[in-house]
Amino acid sequence: MFLYGASGHAKVIIDIIERAGLYRIVGLADDDPARIGTDLIGYPVRGPGHHLTDLFPPDTEVIVSIGRNDIRRAIATTLTALGYRLATAVHVRAALSRDVEIGPGSVVMAGAVINAGARLGPLAIVNTGAQVDHDCQTGPACHLAPASCLCGTVKIGAECLIGAGSVVIPNLTLGDRVTVGAGATVVHDLPDDATVVGTPARPLRSPPVVD
Repeated sequence: MFLYGASGHAKVIIDIIERAGLYRIVGLADDDPARIGTDLIGYPVRGPGHHLTDLFPPDTEVIVSIGRNDIRRAIATTLTALGYRLATAVHVRAALSRDVEIGPGSVVMAGAVINAGARLGPLAIVNTGAQVDHDCQTGPACHLAPASCLCGTVKIGAECLIGAGSVVIPNLTLGDRVTVGAGATVVHDLPDDATVVGTPARPLRSPPVVD
């Protein structure tokens, strides 16, 4: 398998894969010319992306190791169209209920807890120490940042970012592309494209324009 994106996030995914013995990593791909020809913790970085099929044969498994949700989703769409298969990586020290469903291309990091009945869409990131309680659902390409918490029966849409240390109380529904700031506490449903901060969480207001 290979990783797409030679980032700090990729280092964490490599550690997950090595600890679990999940796959044999043959390298990484990246579009940044400054990274091509280097190595990331011992693995070669190759590119650019438009020569990908010359570097890694189609049907190879891949994880898109990019934290930004929309970019991760777009690249995954391109890769699957080229014939690559999305792999999933779960840290050996994550705690998952036996009936959890995790979509392809997802990553679950150390200390994460995913409880009974939870359903994670494809390309999810459940970061270090994040909690997903019973019967939660997440749409495609969501990122639950370190120590964030979705309480029971929360449903969130596509490409949401649940910030570090934030909490979404039980039974809420969040739309697509919602951003919850670090440390916020969400106590109401949120529409598409909302950005909220604080406790209780409120919409982020733009600063006044000063001439």
